[in-house]
Amino acid sequence: YDAKYSTKIRGGESFFRQSDYPDAATAYIGAVRGWPKTAWAPDAVVKLARSLQAMNRPRDACSTLDELSRRYPTPSANVAGQAKDLRAKAQCPAG
Repeated sequence: YDAKYSTKIRGGESFFRQSDYPDAATAYIGAVRGWPKTAWAPDAVVKLARSLQAMNRPRDACSTLDELSRRYPTPSANVAGQAKDLRAKAQCPAG
């Protein structure tokens, strides 16, 4: 599954760099749905939230970050830091 997951993530990053946030979000959703229990899934969730924020959908970004906390309570320090920064940017309610 590593190659398929990697392809989804690379595709999402490519779309994001091109400001094609909807397709980036779709790629990240595919990665999370396809491999929800992998070590890389939390990173895909944060990237999905980042894409939603870029589409001016902060409420959805916050909901996605809430889901990150529920599904992956102990993400890597890097993912946790990105999520914290994104929560501030999206002005997510504390909780």
